[in-house]
Amino acid sequence: MRILMVLMLSLFLVFGCSREANKNNRTTNQGEIEQVNNDNGTATQGKIVDGKIQGYIVFLKDSDITILISDKNFNIIDMNLSLKELQVKYNDLMLLILDEVPLDIKSGEKVKIGFSKILESYPPKVEVTEIVRMDN
Repeated sequence: MRILMVLMLSLFLVFGCSREANKNNRTTNQGEIEQVNNDNGTATQGKIVDGKIQGYIVFLKDSDITILISDKNFNIIDMNLSLKELQVKYNDLMLLILDEVPLDIKSGEKVKIGFSKILESYPPKVEVTEIVRMDN
């Protein structure tokens, strides 16, 4: 009887914990976006319109890192902040994985990005298929 109780409790813990861990963080495909909890426990979710994520593109100085900030309260002055400072200030931040940096788009411009998938990480990494400049 004891063995049966221990076995049932173990199964309950294993299945209950694995479901909770997978509930918030998932890799997504084209046209979908899922909520991802960051280290602060707050949710980050990009705004998707027509299967594309909207936001402000930032090319970080002195690095090859490109990010997208989906926060509508983005301040262009913040483009000079470091990645860590931007992560603290904005919840809706994503690292962009680009094949090549578009020459016609400048840091701080509002863009829509097409994507193939969003990778599970903090901040989320997005495999970009297309970048289109938007009118503010």
